[in-house]
Amino acid sequence: MTKTAGIATFTGNVNGNGLTINGTGGTLKLGTGLTHTFTVTWTYSNGTLNGGSSLLNIGTNGTFTAGTFIPGTGTVNYYAAVIQTLAGVTYNNLNISGSGTKSLGGSATVQGILTLSGGTFAVGPNTLTLNGPSIAGTPNNLSTAASSTLVFGGSSIGIAVPSGVASLNNLTISNSNGISLSGPLSSGSLTFTSGSLNTTSVNLLTITNTAAGSIGGASGTSYINGPLARTLLAGQTSYGTPYLFPVGDGAGYRPLELLNITTGATTPVILVSESGTGAVTGDATTITSVAPRNWNVQVSSGNFTSANVRLTEDLLDFTKTIGQSAAQSGAYVSVGGTNTGTSITTASAITNASLPAYFAIGTN
Repeated sequence: MTKTAGIATFTGNVNGNGLTINGTGGTLKLGTGLTHTFTVTWTYSNGTLNGGSSLLNIGTNGTFTAGTFIPGTGTVNYYAAVIQTLAGVTYNNLNISGSGTKSLGGSATVQGILTLSGGTFAVGPNTLTLNGPSIAGTPNNLSTAASSTLVFGGSSIGIAVPSGVASLNNLTISNSNGISLSGPLSSGSLTFTSGSLNTTSVNLLTITNTAAGSIGGASGTSYINGPLARTLLAGQTSYGTPYLFPVGDGAGYRPLELLNITTGATTPVILVSESGTGAVTGDATTITSVAPRNWNVQVSSGNFTSANVRLTEDLLDFTKTIGQSAAQSGAYVSVGGTNTGTSITTASAITNASLPAYFAIGTN
């Protein structure tokens, strides 16, 4: 279409070789409830294409360089039995069918339903934002790499990262009802804007970026409900920036931080989890009683030497101290505590030799 002004509207189904939108100032509307099939390339370099409520079938590639695509309430379907490149635009519903690999040609957003019914949908070094309900069809047809970013937005309930997504550059949680992992995932960084992430010891998130700031946006309503593994910087001595483990449970956000870390030559991976129950008793000498909440810290791999532990909890006062135990229900022994109101820090560094260990807040 080379229309340079005004609006043209399809009123019937259209089949063709390719669809080219390149008229500055013109608008093509795909109409209401229609089906249009183009066996070759969808080329978009100018003007406006309005998807209406129609189905647009694309048989080769989608190429977007300029112009405006208004997705409306329609659906775009990449259906060929060959390799295809998808336009990096905002879709309402997006279908991936046929066979072969369908690769994003740029960052894209799906406001409605993403349906994966054939082939492989490869995100590549782009950002894919999913604002609709759970992925339909075969979710494990979604393929990512260490250069990919996934953003889960909207407010749909029951959203899960497919188990086939094993590696990311960044995972962003922007769904007010939270999302869950359905398999282990390694991501360079993690960003919270709304909602929580549910993990388990099997469906574990590992942050691979060693920067202390590789997790951002955690709060009382946006945190990890379950365990978290983080990769720390190697070769550090009393490194000054804390490493936050924004963990919690269904009852709320109870983060743990590692301060003043000292590490060896191989980057250590530290696994932290929190439980609202399980701590039972103090050693009756340094701790007379202990609250049931506890945090577990262990070294998964690498060279970890030592760090101070900081815990966040309510109702802290001068009588509180941090207890450490080799067993969750064992006798907790005081490792000291500097109380700053809503957090408390061990008096001295916890060494690698004493891990794995459980930590709880007790009363002197």
